[in-house]
Amino acid sequence: NEKSDSEFILSLDANQLLEQADKIIYYIRSKLTVDANELKEIGSFGHYTKIDTLTNFLIKADWKDDNKNENENDSKVKPPYLRLTNLKQLNDPMEGRAIYNYLGIDNTFFHNYQTSNVFISSLTVVSDSLPMWKEYADSSQGAFLEYDLSYLEDIVAHQSIEFLKIHYLDLNSDNKEGSEVDKSLSKLKQIFEKLQELKDEKALIDFSEKLKKISYLFKVKDYEYEMEYRILINL
Repeated sequence: NEKSDSEFILSLDANQLLEQADKIIYYIRSKLTVDANELKEIGSFGHYTKIDTLTNFLIKADWKDDNKNENENDSKVKPPYLRLTNLKQLNDPMEGRAIYNYLGIDNTFFHNYQTSNVFISSLTVVSDSLPMWKEYADSSQGAFLEYDLSYLEDIVAHQSIEFLKIHYLDLNSDNKEGSEVDKSLSKLKQIFEKLQELKDEKALIDFSEKLKKISYLFKVKDYEYEMEYRILINL
């Protein structure tokens, strides 16, 4: 006797619901992970930044090879750094909150002020956006850096680094007919509502903790113009 996804979810106990949530969360991560083929299709990625950040942290003209003698005439400089920021230190007050609000989860079920082991660097496929020039590039006095494609290919192939795209959520809509990610979120919402019916507080807390695995992959629809991707390391 085949059952629909909805009927199947409603028939499970708390532990089974949490197992289903794990599978859905894993599926969402896989759908938002950029592979080598998608990387080549998109082609061009960049990053808006301030000039001070560019010259003081990312690139320094006087970064000579420390193993060389100072008198040697060597123009070789060290490669620039990739700067990543801790998830809890980003400037968006809604960072990490969008999926909880979308699913109807309030602060009761998770600790909003916990530290994070996740560090990210943001990219975009939009090379000339006035809002982003103003927001991220020192009121249009900064720079837009374009990534070398071979560098990003190395990142996509790296076992410890993830390359992910941001999914944008309309908090005023329950879109069950959208993308595969939207449909998966609808299932997570059903699981949460079922756990509420069961009044299993521990399971509710466990569920909200599991969402941290994907919370940094969602933003509210207001930011959709950014078309953001993220290089991510979870320590």
